[in-house]
Amino acid sequence: MAKLNLDLRIALEAHQRAMGGLVDFTQMPPKNGRRIELEQARNQRFLMPEVASAVEIKMMGADREPLKGMHIVPPHPRDGIILYFHGGGWAFGSHLTHEDPIRRLSLATSLSVLSISYRLAPEHLFPAGLNDCISVWRALSLGKIPQTKNTGPFILAGDSAGANLALAAMLNEVEAGNVLPDAALLFYGVYGADFDTPSYTRWASGPVLTRAKMQRFWDWYCPLPQRQDYLAAPLLAPIEHFRSLPELFISAAEIDPLLSDSEQLYRLLSMDPTRNDTFELWPGLAHGALGFAHRVDQVRDHLSAVDRWIQSRF
Repeated sequence: MAKLNLDLRIALEAHQRAMGGLVDFTQMPPKNGRRIELEQARNQRFLMPEVASAVEIKMMGADREPLKGMHIVPPHPRDGIILYFHGGGWAFGSHLTHEDPIRRLSLATSLSVLSISYRLAPEHLFPAGLNDCISVWRALSLGKIPQTKNTGPFILAGDSAGANLALAAMLNEVEAGNVLPDAALLFYGVYGADFDTPSYTRWASGPVLTRAKMQRFWDWYCPLPQRQDYLAAPLLAPIEHFRSLPELFISAAEIDPLLSDSEQLYRLLSMDPTRNDTFELWPGLAHGALGFAHRVDQVRDHLSAVDRWIQSRF
């Protein structure tokens, strides 16, 4: 049986004490959970590392929906930009709740990062949030977000539900014949709606993420009939679409109901012998580990590995 990283276990226990016990956002109205989550993030701002600049900006999403985001620039930035889609089960999270790991990703890679707050479920069902992500990607790739002042390379990234959105956005652009990013970073993503995979069975009760929580997230995000759409569940995409994707760096947490999703994605990509994607397992780490980079050395080590991968490509 996999053993939880000691530093992460201590961090999770401290977080639970600070919250006054286990808090399951899926068992309360989403607006209440978002309020608590944002308050948590604000209380932890003192832990965030310094960057050269972190500026909130406004963008236009799909359907002319106004969106907010954050543009983070590290000291001595290299050429290139990461467009980051946050996790949170499509129902929680924002550029503010994920600011700490996004800053750390920027510092680790010396790349600026643009993080956006797309529309959330259940108020906005699939594909509203995805369409926002696609819209911002297209604007960025066309140089229509002037605050970024960047010509590439362009890297798409996301964690959990954000990784789902990043992958789905790329598959959408493959189908449409549009410009794709130069690479993508996918952290412990959800790519299918099969709740009986080996990792869902093994880690049904967590820690952190559980099968029941993921079922609730899917219910909020995407009604059952639409889960056959590969833009909702990317593992269902035509195999030829995977051949057209840019090179991917796929990270997966060992102690995570979603581990099998990442393994299956990598297997599908590996069917094409000309591809050179990377799969990195995070031993002893649980879902959401990026949020504990300030306490867990192993997470920072993985961010360093991401940097080495990017530097070897660009």
